[in-house]
Amino acid sequence: MVAEASEFRDGAISFSEMVAFMADKIVQKKDCEGFMKRVFDYFDTEGNELIGAKELKEMMNENGENLTDQEVEKMLEEGAFINEGKLNFIDFIRPMVFPGDQK
Repeated sequence: MVAEASEFRDGAISFSEMVAFMADKIVQKKDCEGFMKRVFDYFDTEGNELIGAKELKEMMNENGENLTDQEVEKMLEEGAFINEGKLNFIDFIRPMVFPGDQK
């Protein structure tokens, strides 16, 4: 997945590349927002409406993407606008809704 989603095919994936990749995979879905909420909830294992580094790393590892702590932190830095380095649902879907929107 990382190699396929990486814009530069360098084996590294940014947060925006991950979300864009997921968006491409669900374009045919009628309920994209509902689907993305279910994906978000899957990553939000603590059920607090935020995805932190531990959750993101565990879920990516569970899905075959063995990311380093530094890769996870970089993904969160790119995606988290508020909430002290944790992603809320809006941060999670922002790259799909507003492509090119940067901090």
